[in-house]
Amino acid sequence: MSKEKLFYAFTDLTVVSGYSGEPVAKKLKKLDYVEEVYEISGNIDIRVMLRANSIDQLNSYLDKIKKIDHVCSTDTKIVLKKH
Repeated sequence: MSKEKLFYAFTDLTVVSGYSGEPVAKKLKKLDYVEEVYEISGNIDIRVMLRANSIDQLNSYLDKIKKIDHVCSTDTKIVLKKH
């Protein structure tokens, strides 16, 4: 698969209050379209880097992530250009 045809995105997730982000992070790490997973401080609990072959595929992946237990919300930014 050519890297020029891939779409990359960063998705910030919040976890339901009172739940640990670690089990969510472990589930995310097992997904083959997830490049990196970070537990971070601040208003966001987890930041994920995703890759997809198309915007439609990326949207499908985001729908799957939203269904993971205890994921409260997501906010995604698509990478336009890498330097």
